[in-house]
Amino acid sequence: MGKYVDRRGKRYGRLVAIKDVGRTTKQGDVIWLCKCDCGNLARVRGSSLTSGNTRSCGCLAEEGRNRFITAATKHGEYNTSLYRVWCSMKHRCLNKNDQSYHNYGGRGINVCDEWLNYEAFRDWAIANGYKKGLTLERINNDGNYEPSNCKWIPKAKQSNNTRRCIRLTYNGKTMNIKDWANTMGLPYNLLQKRIKRGWPVEKALTTKPGAKTGPKPKTTDERLRKVVGI
Repeated sequence: MGKYVDRRGKRYGRLVAIKDVGRTTKQGDVIWLCKCDCGNLARVRGSSLTSGNTRSCGCLAEEGRNRFITAATKHGEYNTSLYRVWCSMKHRCLNKNDQSYHNYGGRGINVCDEWLNYEAFRDWAIANGYKKGLTLERINNDGNYEPSNCKWIPKAKQSNNTRRCIRLTYNGKTMNIKDWANTMGLPYNLLQKRIKRGWPVEKALTTKPGAKTGPKPKTTDERLRKVVGI
């Protein structure tokens, strides 16, 4: 064990030593509690302070990573909501390992060549009303991601236009089950059950709740004749 050096108040890079908080078990090196210029506290070995191996609580390394990413993405928007929307769109269509690929790229939905460039997608998004909190909607649910087939809508509204949302056509008008239920004054769960049971659309939409739609119950005489075989 070397000679003890009191490092209290001394600066090492972004760190200022505050107090001795113990020793390492093997080398007997002094552990110093330090305060970083960013405000965080860190426990650092005295030898790491004097050698220059540790010059911050870790914030220097994080800043370096961020600078590298920013340099790699020259637009500097890699951590924005819009950039994440763009990445998600590409992954769904182009990355076979993406969990949603089978619903997008797996069934032929693609991203147009123009939008493979983030700046082009960003410029279109801003010109067409994008703001944080909106989500990208394809007008034709079977079409590609391209300017003529996309718009920005509230996220809650998009849930009504997914492939899992059954759409019904009646009297020349097409809507999803939820909207039809509201229009016809029917409970959503009731209408959903009717469609799953194979009811014709017109019957499912126009039959009032509680209405009896099955065959009339057999009379007592009919039941007796069936029993005795006459």
